[in-house]
Amino acid sequence: MYHKNSMATASLIFGILAILSGSVFIIAIGLGALSVLCALLSKTDRHLSAKSLAGMLAGIIAAVSSCAMTAYSFYSIMNNPQARAYYSQVFSTLLEAYGLPDSYNFFANGLGGAPNDQPEIVQDPATPAPNDDNDSHQSNEDYFDSLYDDYFRYFYGADPYHEETPVPAAPSAPSVDSSQGDFI
Repeated sequence: MYHKNSMATASLIFGILAILSGSVFIIAIGLGALSVLCALLSKTDRHLSAKSLAGMLAGIIAAVSSCAMTAYSFYSIMNNPQARAYYSQVFSTLLEAYGLPDSYNFFANGLGGAPNDQPEIVQDPATPAPNDDNDSHQSNEDYFDSLYDDYFRYFYGADPYHEETPVPAAPSAPSVDSSQGDFI
């Protein structure tokens, strides 16, 4: 009896944790599944205790709501041209960094569309357009490189992957004393 009661308590705890982590898809699904499993293992003589029933319901609600939030997020991104272009650009950068083909970029491809079917970024009229003639304008690659460098400098003091080579000192002319007056 003690074992069955502890499974009911575990089911309730996993159900509560699943609800609290509902916005993180993978964690909510895993905790919801553990909640249902513990509730089923706590079953005694064809009925569930109130704790295990509450835990199982919380786990199922968390898993279903997490799936619904994730589906709605993807639906919203795919129907918003600015958001879709942004995530397409982020995925392209990641795919390029790992050497993967751009055909994996489902934000650009639209879950089965042509790879070149990328939406345009619409500039907000209140925000001025970037000036390409300005020397301070950085490309996205330079921007991400600077973020990477800043991250490692902040946490480690220096970037361990990009060692700076020391600049050799400029050669100096020999002194009069060492060459004894003969300068070649």
